[in-house]
Amino acid sequence: MERVDLDFTRYWGELRAELTAQMNRWTLVFFRDLPAPDAQTIEGLIRGGKKLRGCMVLAVCDALGGPIGSALPTAVAIECVHAASLIHDDLVDGDRTRRDRPATWIVHGSRRAVLLGDLIFATALQRSAELGREEVLTLSRAVAMVAAGAYKESLDMREIETVLPRDTLARPLYERIIYLKTGALFAAAAQLGAIAAQATPLLREAAFEFGARMGEAYQIADDLEDVVNRAGARMMSPSQLATLASVLAYFDVPTNGPAPISGINLLDRLDRSVEQLALAMEAEIGRRIALARQALAPFPERPHLALLHTLPAAIVEPKVAAAKRARRTDVVVADSERR
Repeated sequence: MERVDLDFTRYWGELRAELTAQMNRWTLVFFRDLPAPDAQTIEGLIRGGKKLRGCMVLAVCDALGGPIGSALPTAVAIECVHAASLIHDDLVDGDRTRRDRPATWIVHGSRRAVLLGDLIFATALQRSAELGREEVLTLSRAVAMVAAGAYKESLDMREIETVLPRDTLARPLYERIIYLKTGALFAAAAQLGAIAAQATPLLREAAFEFGARMGEAYQIADDLEDVVNRAGARMMSPSQLATLASVLAYFDVPTNGPAPISGINLLDRLDRSVEQLALAMEAEIGRRIALARQALAPFPERPHLALLHTLPAAIVEPKVAAAKRARRTDVVVADSERR
């Protein structure tokens, strides 16, 4: 297993280096109708980040025996979609920084940020349409799902009060949010890799399932980090409270009936149950990683299939490990304060 992990780290680094090296050229090709300074601005926005979704396109294509070069355009397209969604997310959530730099809406203003995100979305779809019907259908469906996920996630306290005590509503809501918010774009990335490899419909569907379950695990791990890092906080933004409410409703349903609902009560409930909540979330992450691996069963045996099996845990585990470190730190601090 250790050898596979070492091989995966090297292999994933090579994929990321290839995508990074090609990103500038392909982005300028995508946005060739814009003045050069505008295209360079967009290229700068897309260049950063981990490139998980773009690399996933390449990895699935490679695992199915396709040439990586054929997957590069759709890898760049899905990175464009992800970048555009982050521009809109930062504005809606009021986040002023992104990757230790000012958010796009801070630099360019709210109006131009919205229009810039729209421009990137539309151009990614246009270039995908030029590649082929399956490519644009896959990407456009992902864009619609991501937008639906963002819309459903934006809960205010009145909606929280309605949903949180009702398990029959709250649990499907969280499932839907993590699928639409993150699972759908990972699913599209994996399916685009299969399309680039000219795989059969069965393998394309298997790739979609693989990506969806992996993306959901990644989103739960992201929520886990937020839950652990915000334990003990006395103030949260409305969007943070909404995320906390949906997480608590899914992983920490009270056994003695509905809990009282308010921002303060949510924070108190988090403080009381953060350790149990984290363990439940870790277990669900493990379950979805296992489901992602099971989805690869129809894939033919090829040299890089074992590395694809490693991918879900490899990208999710760093988030889980960071949350565990934060919990250990909190315990040490609490013990020292008691002394």
